[in-house]
Parts: sequence; structure tokens; C-alpha cells
Amino acid sequence: MKYFVILSICMTVVSATQFRNTQERASITSAHVLTQSQKDLFLNKHNELRSIVMPQAANMLEMKWNDLLEEVAMNYSRNCKFEHNYGITGMGYIGENIYISTSPQITDAFLEKAVLSWDEEKNYYDYDTNTCQPSKVCGHYTQNVWAESEKLGCGMSTCAAIDVNGNPWYGATLVVCNYGPGGNVNNRLPYEKGSSCSNCPEKYHCDNKLCAEASSTPPGGICGVNILIVLLLICKLLIYN
Repeated sequence: MKYFVILSICMTVVSATQFRNTQERASITSAHVLTQSQKDLFLNKHNELRSIVMPQAANMLEMKWNDLLEEVAMNYSRNCKFEHNYGITGMGYIGENIYISTSPQITDAFLEKAVLSWDEEKNYYDYDTNTCQPSKVCGHYTQNVWAESEKLGCGMSTCAAIDVNGNPWYGATLVVCNYGPGGNVNNRLPYEKGSSCSNCPEKYHCDNKLCAEASSTPPGGICGVNILIVLLLICKLLIYN
């Protein structure tokens, strides 16, 4: 996942340019910037739903928020287009889910409903055959629970009008979530069936039925590192005195 860091500066410049161009062609009534609590809600709801899949997942990774994916999602939502973004380049394959609503209030319930709308597609999905019921859509759900998608970033914009299949939705809010790496690849199953966390990658541990990546920083963050250094120095003094 190092490319997320390496390309962040380049993508920031590209995204800023796209945003300026977007402002010229889209009528945005509210260019939302997510608060930390809203980011947490998106992330926690995704992880909650990933932890309760049926059948259980042996290799479901815990998602983490990614600022670069957030920026891509936010800037694309400024286009006020209810269609997928096929212009993401230089980041590998990135997945995407979109949601639209004319609800006038951007509440926690509104954000949660967006994620739940994608999750509800599980009612039409059969894991054992990896198929979706005829005339139904399941790809948003399978992206939500794609085991290897561990980076998440979302954004949203409220627009004067958004074209939805030829019909204008006035005062609609468009929610975009991007996933890295993206799912729905080569007709594969979204995850491996088995007891929760029974096949986590190396250096991952089980946390609430999800495979969580082990932190390279000891508990306590930087303070924890400093405390550890002090303790080691004390031990060294005790040994040599």
C-alpha cells in the first residue's frame, strides 16, 4: 500500500485542478467537508457490517480511513454526476460506491443510510454460488465486504440538480466512497468462508471478528516509545552499576 503515500502529493495537485474545473460546470449548493465524527461513522459502519457477514469471513480485513481516497471521493462528488468515476489513475484499482438522496438534513442517520443501502443488496446475493438474483444489483454489497479492501475514503456534495437516468433530482446530495484496493475482481468470492479471523494475513491480529493490522508503534504512541526508551536506559544503568 506504499503507493498511497508515494502518490499523495501528485494526486493532491491533480484533485485540486479537477475541483477547479468542476466548480465551473457543476452547481454545488453545499461543498461538504467531512468532520472527524462523520469519517468515524462511515468507517465504523463499514467495519461493523464487515464483521457480521454470513457466512463468517476467515480473512476479512479491518478497514482504515485513507485521506487520499477521501480527497478523491470528495472532489469527484463535486461533479454532481450520479455515475461512477472511471478517471482514477495512478493508484492501482480503486473501488467505488455512490448514493444519492434528496433528504434536506445531513444527519448521522443520513450517512448511515447510505452505507446500509449498499449493504441491503446482500438480500439478493448468494455466497455459495457467488451470484445475484436476476434483475438485482449486488456489486455495492460485495465491494463493502471485499476482504482485501482495507482503505476507505468518502466524500459528499449537495447539488442544485443531479441527473439520474434522465430525471433531475433537485437539491440532492451525492455520497461517494472509494475503496483500496478495489473489489469485484475476476468473479472471485468477496471473502474466504470460515471462522472469523481463522486465516488472517501475517502480522494481523483478530479484533472484533476482523483482521486488524498490527501497529508498528507500541501502545501509547510516541509517548509509549519515549517511555520504553527511558525504561531501557534505567535497566541498562541497573545492569552496569
